[in-house]
Amino acid sequence: MSDERRRGFFRASDHQAQELERWAYPDYSEDRPEYTENAFNYQPQPIIEEFEPEEEPGPPPLTAADLEAMQQSAYEEGLEQGKQAGHADGFKAGHAEGLAAGNAEGLEQGLQQGLVQAQQQITEQVNHLATVAEKLLTPINQVDREVEEQVMQLALGLAKE
Repeated sequence: MSDERRRGFFRASDHQAQELERWAYPDYSEDRPEYTENAFNYQPQPIIEEFEPEEEPGPPPLTAADLEAMQQSAYEEGLEQGKQAGHADGFKAGHAEGLAAGNAEGLEQGLQQGLVQAQQQITEQVNHLATVAEKLLTPINQVDREVEEQVMQLALGLAKE
């Protein structure tokens, strides 16, 4: 066996090692030298400048007048919200009560109107039936008169004989 192959490992010659070095991965470790110029005039590690934020001035201290104005505006805002909430609740409650009362009143009024209209219809129907009954009785009365007249004619005819 040659020196190039021992114990299953490939050992490259010096010339082959130089050729393989061109294809090796770049070294990204921290202890690499600083590059100042390259093909693109690019510095691989950017220079990071420390940023010191400017201190913003805080809000001015509150005075007693400012506190009182804030308290007054909060009081007025709460009062307005309370009025609006009370109005909305009152409107809902009033609407429900009004709807129930209106419904009951409407039902009572509708019942009364229905009874009046029904009475009118009943009266019309009774009058119509009375007219029909009279028309049925008229022929019967007429037949009675004719039968009575014929019986009288028969009796007179028998008496003459």
